[in-house]
Amino acid sequence: MLHEGTGPRVISAYVEIIFDNSDGRLPIDKEEVYLRRVIGSKKDNYFLNKKMVPRYLSTFCWMN
Repeated sequence: MLHEGTGPRVISAYVEIIFDNSDGRLPIDKEEVYLRRVIGSKKDNYFLNKKMVPRYLSTFCWMN
């Protein structure tokens, strides 16, 4: 969360989920799949396996 009240300002925050893909359920050739969203004051960025991707690609692999 970003704080908009008084006190120290937070520039950005992130959340990251690491999925176990050892069974190959996700169409990504990795045993662990990292999904990260970096929330900024003006723009959010999305990362799949630590590479920046457009938002729609960050949800593509869950649409099976």
